Amino acid sequence: MEKILFRYPAFALLWGVSLLSTLAIFIQSIAIGWQVYTVARLTHSIEQSSFLVGMVGLAQFLPMFALALLAGETADRYDRRVILLACSLLQTASAGAFIFMSLQAEPSLNILFVIAAMFGVSRAFSRPASTALAPTLVPAAILPRAVAWSTLGGQTGMVLGPWLGGILCASSVVWAYVAACGLFLVSVFAIISLLLMPIEAKAKHKPGPRLTMIREGIAYIWGNKLVFGAISLDLF
Repeated sequence: MEKILFRYPAFALLWGVSLLSTLAIFIQSIAIGWQVYTVARLTHSIEQSSFLVGMVGLAQFLPMFALALLAGETADRYDRRVILLACSLLQTASAGAFIFMSLQAEPSLNILFVIAAMFGVSRAFSRPASTALAPTLVPAAILPRAVAWSTLGGQTGMVLGPWLGGILCASSVVWAYVAACGLFLVSVFAIISLLLMPIEAKAKHKPGPRLTMIREGIAYIWGNKLVFGAISLDLF
C-alpha cells in the first residue's frame, strides 16, 4: 500500500517537504533558544536569561495563535501550493537573518525576537495549507493511509529536529541555522516542482466573505464538541 501511495508524485513531494521543513523548524527553534540564552547571559543573570528563552518561544507562538483563523481561511481561499511557497521563502529568509545575526559580535536581542516572530508567522500559515493540500493529492480510497504517513513524516521531524539542533548547536549555532536554511531552501525547490504539476490545490467550493467563513468555522468548532476538545487539547 505504501508503494501505491508514493506512486503519486505530488503526494511524495509534499511528504518530503513536510519532513524537511519540520526538521528545519525544530532545528531552528533549538538554535533560537540557544542563541538567545547565550546572548542574554552577556548582560543578564541566569534567571533573566532563562526567562528570555521562554519569551522568545512565546514570540514564535503568539503569531501562530493570533493568525490561526485567518490562516485556515486563507488555505480555503487561495492555491495552497502558493501559500506553502510563500511560507518556505519566509522561513528561508528568517534562517538567513539568524545566520547574519549569529555572525555579529554583539547580536541584538530585540532583532532576534522580531525575526522569531516572523518565523512564527510563516508557521501559522504553512501548517493549515499543508494539512488541507495532502488529502487532495491521492484518491479517497487510500486517504487514511496518506493521513497516517503525513502524520508519521511530521512526527519524525519533531523527534529528530531537536536532536539534530542540539548536536549542531553544540558545535556552533551558525551551523544549526545553516542546516535549517539549507533544508528550507530544498523545500522551496520541491514546492516549485509541485506548483508545476497540473493538480487542483484550491477548495472546491467558492469561498464566501472572509469574516463569514471565519464565523462559520468558529461556530462549527464550538458546536462539535469532539473537534473542540481535540483542538483545545492540542493547543494546550
